[in-house]
Amino acid sequence: MIQRIQSLYLLLATASYVCLFFFPFASFTNATRTLELSILGLMEGESLNQGAIPLLAAVVLLIFLTLIIIFLFKKRMVQSRLTAVALLLNVALIAGMFFYSDSISEDLKARADFEAGSYIVVIPLVFLVLANRAIRKDELRVRSADRLR
Repeated sequence: MIQRIQSLYLLLATASYVCLFFFPFASFTNATRTLELSILGLMEGESLNQGAIPLLAAVVLLIFLTLIIIFLFKKRMVQSRLTAVALLLNVALIAGMFFYSDSISEDLKARADFEAGSYIVVIPLVFLVLANRAIRKDELRVRSADRLR
C-alpha cells in the first residue's frame, strides 16, 4: 500500500492539509488592530473572534478523504474518482479561503496580507494531480498485463 508512489503522494497531501492548522493564511491590519485568519477562524492574538466553520469542515473532510483514498489501493478506478473529487474540493477550499478573506477585509476595512497558509493550500493540489496520474498509469499497466494472459 505505502510502497506505491500514489500512496506516498496522497500521504504528502494529507500532511499538507494538517499543516493548514498551524499556519494562518491571511492577516488583516487596520489603524487599531491586527487580526489573523486561519482554518480555525479569525484570531486576535490568542483569542478566537469568529470561527471559520466551512473552511474547517472542508479541511477535515479533505484529510479524511485522502486517508480513505490511500486505503482503497485495490480499487484503482474508485481511487481515481475520489482523487478527482478531492481535487475539486481543494479548488473549492482555495476559492472559499480567498472569498472569506476578501469579505473580512471589506468588513474590517483593512488590508489583507496573505501568509504561508494561502500558499500551503496549493501543495496538496499538486500532490493530488500527481497521485491521480500515478493511479491511472497503474491501472493501464494492470490492464495491459491482463491482455497478455
